[in-house]
Amino acid sequence: MNNTVFKAGLFIIGAAMKKPVVTGTENIEPGVPGIFISNHLGYFAPLKLFAFANFNYCPWVIADVTQRQLCKEYIKNDFVEPTLHWKYPLSDLTASVISPVCVSIMKHIQAIPVYRLSRRIAETVEQSILKLEQGANLLIFPESKDKPYNEYINMFLTGFVNVARIYYERNNQAVNFYPVCVSKRTNRIVFGKKITIDSAQPFYAEKQRIVKELEDSITAMLRSG
Repeated sequence: MNNTVFKAGLFIIGAAMKKPVVTGTENIEPGVPGIFISNHLGYFAPLKLFAFANFNYCPWVIADVTQRQLCKEYIKNDFVEPTLHWKYPLSDLTASVISPVCVSIMKHIQAIPVYRLSRRIAETVEQSILKLEQGANLLIFPESKDKPYNEYINMFLTGFVNVARIYYERNNQAVNFYPVCVSKRTNRIVFGKKITIDSAQPFYAEKQRIVKELEDSITAMLRSG
């Protein structure tokens, strides 16, 4: 997939989705690596962010959607059947059509595969640090599927904070975390103020603080409309 085709796809998505109001971009510090943390809303938030507020993101994605042999089953079970409510054999056929396109898109946007509950999660961290060192930003949707934090979001998985710790150890430079609110109700994208790791503090306490501040910031933005 070349860049022209990808941009054409984003244009089509943008035409199909109502353009959101984007605010808070002045909070993004230029020249400093950023890890953007967003609420998910299924496929809604990723599409909105790439179509209307793309800050050179390399997104974290479940590893299955980056591998042809696994993508079909994942798309069928995670998207086609629960979202479109299509059953076999139509769900299988649809997933067969979508999966090679999905893998191609993941490669084009330099998505970083996340190997949860596997030793290969070290590969996720290494690729993430390399992208930050190359000047790219990370885009992560860390909501757990079944653990509500409040009526707006689910609790965040916390492993992504390790990237900031290791990046600082190797580069003596802090990474900025940015809370991102994507609202379906008000059709807004809001970038919150940066949150930075304090390397002088015990890491476990810092991890808990950063995650809670991100959860609370995104909640406040969603609550405010």
